[in-house]
Amino acid sequence: MNRSVLASFALLFSFSTVLLIPLCIHAVTANEADIGISPDTAVQSGADFVLNVTVNNASEMHAWDIDIKFRKIIKITNVVAASWVVSDYSYNYYELAVNSTVAAAELHFTTVYNGTTQIDFLDSTILDSEGNEIPHTRSSCSVTVLGDSEQYFLNMHVSFSGYELREWGLSPLSVAPDTSRIYDNGTMTYVYDGCTNVTIQAAEPWDGYIHQYTTVDNATCTTKAIHVTMDSDHEVSAFFRLPVLTVHTTEPDTEVQIGFNSGVTNSSGYVAIESPVGNWTLKAAKWGYCDVIQNTAVTGDGVLDIHMNKISYDYAPQAVGVRNGTWMTYEWMSFVAPLYYNVTVENVAGTVISGYSDFGADHFLLDISTGSEPWFIPANLAVGQFIPSLVPFNSTAYVQDVVYWHARKAVRATGYDHGYVYTFYWDQRTGVLLEKQSAPLSRRLGGGVTRLARTNAFDDDLTCRTELKTTVSNETTLEINLMYESYGIPVEDAFVTVGTKRAENVGNGKYVAVLGEWEPNATLHVHIEGLLVMKDLDVSFPAGGNTDFTLALVAGLAAVIVIASAAFLKKHRKTKQSTQTIASLMGQADNEAKPMVRRKAALLISKWHNIPEGLLHIRSGGTVKCQFFPK
Repeated sequence: MNRSVLASFALLFSFSTVLLIPLCIHAVTANEADIGISPDTAVQSGADFVLNVTVNNASEMHAWDIDIKFRKIIKITNVVAASWVVSDYSYNYYELAVNSTVAAAELHFTTVYNGTTQIDFLDSTILDSEGNEIPHTRSSCSVTVLGDSEQYFLNMHVSFSGYELREWGLSPLSVAPDTSRIYDNGTMTYVYDGCTNVTIQAAEPWDGYIHQYTTVDNATCTTKAIHVTMDSDHEVSAFFRLPVLTVHTTEPDTEVQIGFNSGVTNSSGYVAIESPVGNWTLKAAKWGYCDVIQNTAVTGDGVLDIHMNKISYDYAPQAVGVRNGTWMTYEWMSFVAPLYYNVTVENVAGTVISGYSDFGADHFLLDISTGSEPWFIPANLAVGQFIPSLVPFNSTAYVQDVVYWHARKAVRATGYDHGYVYTFYWDQRTGVLLEKQSAPLSRRLGGGVTRLARTNAFDDDLTCRTELKTTVSNETTLEINLMYESYGIPVEDAFVTVGTKRAENVGNGKYVAVLGEWEPNATLHVHIEGLLVMKDLDVSFPAGGNTDFTLALVAGLAAVIVIASAAFLKKHRKTKQSTQTIASLMGQADNEAKPMVRRKAALLISKWHNIPEGLLHIRSGGTVKCQFFPK
């Protein structure tokens, strides 16, 4: 019943007439007014018919409303009434609101199935000009559809853990024998001739759910198969739910995850978790105890016992692995566009690190011996050693293993907090956070990854070995070999420029830049940039001196420079070169180089006068290597 609609109709009508008609109030007895539907009707199957709705003896009536229901053997096709609206309807339900003083309407029906139905009132309302209800009685009629045999309806509803099944393409209920059906407003109706015996079967499991019980005309049945005789209409409701696995752990406050569902054990160590039928991974975790991970087959309600083993931590020395000025840029990736933020170390005092993060514009103060933010942990931790920063994550707070992460040795650990499972990677040598992955324990949540994008934390661990070479076409090249000294691992993801020239990455940590003409004592500016390194260094080569020596680079970075360049020989043309030496060099070229290379080498040698004996060598592949050892 939509009384507000009727009240609005009545008030609008009264406002239009209140200035013209004096207000009159009459006493009304309880049974004076009446709403009726008539007449009783019998029609042949397939015929159409009309029922009349009348409002009698309703003084001052300005609007009226009826809610009626009937069996699905008939169906309303049209309404004839003055100023009316349909507030709600379905296959066998109708709510009609009439905003008029006309106290009559016609309901046009068609027949669908055989049988008899009463036109039942669910509710009715009559309003006067001020929106007050007028007391009234109701009278209805019956309709009989004549046919070969009377037909009855089996109305079925299905609910999954309180949620009604709305899509009946697939259903956990099956009927035998099958027959014609009607789907209307969440109800599936099967139509049977009278006295048909029908079996209703509940499938289990169904999409991970198990059958709980079924009601037939308000009688509860726990069996999956139910038999009914169609001597009347029947209402059937089947209820399905997820199985409940009761988990008992030897420790309270243990977080237990089964598939996508999770819970925390109470003070007695118990937790009940709903889980669909199937094979799932069970995880039990509590800080200070070893994680329990096992496969669990859920077939229905059950009880599972889990023993939690306390960890005996190896407490390593709490050493800080970063320095003043260390900075990191992190990339946070989730469902939206990546977000970048910076973390900068401003001061290191003992085990306390202070600094600034522009993620929220906050200063931080972190003691790595107690832990809080996971950006830093103690340096040089090994497997099994305690990680203070994991304490807030309700985890087994120790190093689980050591892995490689972009050519860095990383310690790995997992943690659990607020419905998520976390996986952390920290650089073993410095304790800097490399990556944090978050995965939801529930499918209703989303995960994400925070990953180190840039840093200077590892620059002092970078070894740079360079070698100058001259090709037969008199071009000078600079080979740069980059390696993480602590691990002896080549740096293969860097971008290297020498001056304005980009060095080619030839693999295995080697980068080659073509310099063209080069003179001794010239300064070479080398820029090294990569995922975990960003460094600038200036290198100059004197005209004399040993081939192997060390240059101090920016921020204490050391590089071993091996000099090999034919250009050095230009400074030593006063040395005499005999004809026999040139002949021996040409003979060596015959053995080690192609004829074209040998001819180019000869032209190059002829330009250099008075080359000291033994300084020039022809190598296969077309390069001329010159080494200078001053006497």
